[in-house]
Amino acid sequence: MNIRANMSPLRTGALRRVFAPWLVTVGILSGAVSSGAAGPKVTYSATGYHASLAYAGDRWVLPDGEHLRHQIQFLRVDSGNPHLVGRRTLVANGVKTADGVTTLHGTWIGEAGAWTGSVFTPSTGIWDGTWSGDRMADGALSLTFSARGVGGAIDGLELKETAVRASGPEVDPDLRLTITGATAPTGQWFSTIFSEDFEDGLSSPDWKHEIGWGTENWHARPRLLEHDGVLTFRLEPLSAQKVEWMYIPLAVSQTISLRDGQTAEIRMDVVDFGAYRDLLLNFGLIHDFRNGEPKAAMLSLSGWITNDQRVGLVYMEKRHAYDPEIGYMEGIEGDYIRGGLTLIFSLSRVQNTNLVQRGIILDRAQGGAVIYDHSWTDTPAADPVDSGHDNTGIRTVIHEAGFFLGTWPDFPIVPPSDLSITIDNFSVRLYDGSPYDLQVERAVLLTPPMSVSSCVVEGAPTVQGPWTLLSAPEVEVHGARHLVVPVSEASNLGVYRIK
Repeated sequence: MNIRANMSPLRTGALRRVFAPWLVTVGILSGAVSSGAAGPKVTYSATGYHASLAYAGDRWVLPDGEHLRHQIQFLRVDSGNPHLVGRRTLVANGVKTADGVTTLHGTWIGEAGAWTGSVFTPSTGIWDGTWSGDRMADGALSLTFSARGVGGAIDGLELKETAVRASGPEVDPDLRLTITGATAPTGQWFSTIFSEDFEDGLSSPDWKHEIGWGTENWHARPRLLEHDGVLTFRLEPLSAQKVEWMYIPLAVSQTISLRDGQTAEIRMDVVDFGAYRDLLLNFGLIHDFRNGEPKAAMLSLSGWITNDQRVGLVYMEKRHAYDPEIGYMEGIEGDYIRGGLTLIFSLSRVQNTNLVQRGIILDRAQGGAVIYDHSWTDTPAADPVDSGHDNTGIRTVIHEAGFFLGTWPDFPIVPPSDLSITIDNFSVRLYDGSPYDLQVERAVLLTPPMSVSSCVVEGAPTVQGPWTLLSAPEVEVHGARHLVVPVSEASNLGVYRIK
């Protein structure tokens, strides 16, 4: 790889810009994965039936269609997953347009429990969520459900599922809803494609010392040693003659085809580097191969010794070995060539046509604090670049995950014998969405008296009314109980009361 041309501006400081470390940690970014773990996401199938219609709802005709409000349905759910078996209470709202299609949405409560014939016995745990979908003109249903579990075995779990039903009456106990979905702990929506914690003393046979082009003429021989719960990857020189580079990859073969909205992520804990610190570490995912060479998206760390001081830079790249493309390149100085860091690199397919490349570095000594976090979006067009050029199109198939370790000094040197990296908790994950984005929604926070055990919230434009019943879920902040009114309901209100 033509690293020298890209390193020069970084060493002269042309692209250096220092970012203050973030003082925020995101829960999903921390934690190790045990070897062979299947990931916290659990998929399931279930069957649903409309058990009864408790309230037919209010209907009126407006210019945009027939509106339905506050219909209450009971749904029976059977499944081999005990978390799903139970009774659901659905509150349905919708608008039926001239073509006969009704767009539905609402809230739902799911009680875990058991059915004996038509008799339901609740146990512990409640699913509290929202749902939406369409009822076609012939009555066929296509619905999506999401919820969070509270209490019992489902406490802290989240649920996402789809349900479909054939044509028929609006509520028909004889028509089956086919349900497929998944549950996972909050913020843990991923499948583990590959993971190793190096505790068994045996390196996985999936590790490869080469990615596509071999090690010929790279002046080094790779060595792997798994010991004391970590893995050391060392480059041993092939001769004592002076060399201009030593550079060899270590990776696992994992083919992932990213669908829209999915994120592929590679992460590992850096335990330490060898004594030789004038090195390059490119950590990332390989899109595809061309002429036997990899097309890589990488989070790059580089370090060297200047006036007896170790210097480190971090930047991101999108490149081809003989046809360099640097889609994003920003040098940030810091002590990155050291142990105690967690490296995370991800590719997210967004709006089907874009690929977001993101690099994150955590400092484990600071409780997983984020000390580097940056992203770059690869579009189908030729994007502006800092060096080289960017081809059109995006690559959504990943073939390899790993890193490249080596050194590329400014002049020939006697090959170092202590060029190595020691790592722990290496994993490749596939998320259903972005695992990093924090979603913020404006809301009104109300604090009821401590003596009030249960209450409802109403709002009005003025003290004269009219008063409207509001949804106001409870939250606990620093040990105090509050009621949250979403801004979508509170936008035209100025007065609230708790009853």
